[in-house]
Amino acid sequence: MTERKKITLKANLSTEKLAELEEMKKPAKPAERKPFVRPGQGAGRGGPRRHQPPISELGRTVKWLYKTYPDLFFKERSKPLKRHVEKDIFEAFGDKPPVTKRMIKKALSHYVYSYPYMNGVLASKGRYDLKGKMVEELEDEHKTFAIDWLRGREEEKASKDSDEKTVDKKD
Repeated sequence: MTERKKITLKANLSTEKLAELEEMKKPAKPAERKPFVRPGQGAGRGGPRRHQPPISELGRTVKWLYKTYPDLFFKERSKPLKRHVEKDIFEAFGDKPPVTKRMIKKALSHYVYSYPYMNGVLASKGRYDLKGKMVEELEDEHKTFAIDWLRGREEEKASKDSDEKTVDKKD
């Protein structure tokens, strides 16, 4: 326990001392706690979610990919990646890549499910390796998937915007 300061009255107290005395009488505020949320039980659609790495770790890995393979990874306009390009990355660094294999896979997944990548699939004729050279033709089904993915995101955005407008009108 903490020791309290003892105060004795020998004369009338000033307003400052009275305020200090009142402050000392107040119980200490308990530390604010955030509610515990189990991993995988976060709010969101589609039921329980898998463990998501901290965004800083994912962001560092994506930046590492941009820096290490500038001929393949672009922020603005992406090139379609060769299938199983992660195996080439693992082979290039052997047993000791600068980032974990798991994070490389997560970063690639994050990268390929993005607007710039899907637009790059639509604009490109082929898939590219780590050196930026075309290694195979893009199939029509991949372009169809990209179109469907982009439409789905636009519909979600429009639906979300209309839901927000409906909530605003009710208020």
